[in-house]
Amino acid sequence: NRFHKNTPARPAPRPFKKPVWRKPVLPGGEVRSVGGPMPKVFIDVQTEPSTSTVQDVKSPTGAWKIKQSHGQVIIEHNNNECLRYQLTPLTNPKGGPNFKASNFIHPLRTPSGFTVTSLQPDDHLHHLGLWWPWKFLESGGRKINCWELQKKDGLVQGQKLITHKDGKSARFTSQSHYIDRKAPGGPTTILTEILNAEIQSVSTGPQGAYQLDLDILHTSATGSVKVADYRYSGFAYRGTAEWNTDNSTMETSAGKHRDDSNGTPAQWVRMEGLTGAKTHGGMLLMSHPSNPHSPENLRTWNASMHHGAFFVNFNTVQTTPLVIDPQHPCRRRFRILLYDGKLSGQEAQDAQKRFDATP
Repeated sequence: NRFHKNTPARPAPRPFKKPVWRKPVLPGGEVRSVGGPMPKVFIDVQTEPSTSTVQDVKSPTGAWKIKQSHGQVIIEHNNNECLRYQLTPLTNPKGGPNFKASNFIHPLRTPSGFTVTSLQPDDHLHHLGLWWPWKFLESGGRKINCWELQKKDGLVQGQKLITHKDGKSARFTSQSHYIDRKAPGGPTTILTEILNAEIQSVSTGPQGAYQLDLDILHTSATGSVKVADYRYSGFAYRGTAEWNTDNSTMETSAGKHRDDSNGTPAQWVRMEGLTGAKTHGGMLLMSHPSNPHSPENLRTWNASMHHGAFFVNFNTVQTTPLVIDPQHPCRRRFRILLYDGKLSGQEAQDAQKRFDATP
């Protein structure tokens, strides 16, 4: 612009003033900023979550996150989904309204994202990934089937949920009811269940493994309730359709496999298989020694059943019934190790010992 006529002269520069840097501290006075202004410090205050909804409580590290969507609790680790817990009944289940199930986990994934569970496979529409209903409950002179939902007899229904999460794990607590749908006076709750679940990363075993703990407490709502003995009942797992006899293996703590494990006692069951063209992953199911009738007997399928699909059931009442009354609740604890790669028998045994030592 100075080439134009009548352009004013350039103004003189303003004198330079050296800035004065403050030295702020954190609330405790132990940390000072270095080399410049200190960033703003945020202090989060957590309030008690509602007993009927799920709240997203932010973690200091952002590693674990828990949220609710359409009646499910969704847990993520570093933005990768690990599992979904179904609290409210399914809205559009296969097989119609009779299969509006709740209180189960699916999908359940390894750290790399491979889904190890199966929901409502065509051969058994009442199989629900990872779930734990009793087969038969006897109360008030009635025998109630809480396993096969298509019988329209018993039903396990989620009631409410409280969650909590921090930077090292994701935890939630739910309440469910075992309901006699055909009771003479109308649907009646006969058992109340409290589930405490926690998932976290572990440094033992294959790198990056997850550890899921399930603590299940049943109390009677109608006096004395008998859990009848039956060949399958209680804590159960239905494996992914991706695994069969050609690409997966199973072994128990007693050294049994697909074809010889049914009806035998075990502390743990290890299942592994291909998760890609050349990759492997697996899961280790563990039963705590404090569980009733431990070590629990297994109900498993052999290699000829349903194309070698995995069905594994830690059955507390396979040979001996169990009585639950107001003075004698039933507590069962299980741990699931989810991993990529392979797990040796010694690593499985070591993992079981760590679980046994937990109070």
